[in-house]
Amino acid sequence: MAQIKSEKKDIISNEKNRLRNVSYKSALRTAIKKVEQDAAKKDLAKAEADLKIALGFIDRSKGLGIQKENTVNRQKARAYAVVNKLKAELAAADKTEAKAK
Repeated sequence: MAQIKSEKKDIISNEKNRLRNVSYKSALRTAIKKVEQDAAKKDLAKAEADLKIALGFIDRSKGLGIQKENTVNRQKARAYAVVNKLKAELAAADKTEAKAK
């Protein structure tokens, strides 16, 4: 246990920051999962809207120092990949429908 007053204050502020970071990361992961769930349901409009929200969380996490740049880039790439894959699937489905007519 810290003996010096400033060290005691540091312990308290570090714990506050840790709790804030844990909460933020949890919200960020939830936002990413929403994008994935919307893509699984084939709801492109909702997936794109949730992607925008998730990207805001991801970018802000880097600015706040919660996550490192490579982590942020990886998460963004995965989120974009999910939405782009859904777009490609829907476009392919539209083409097959058009050919069937």
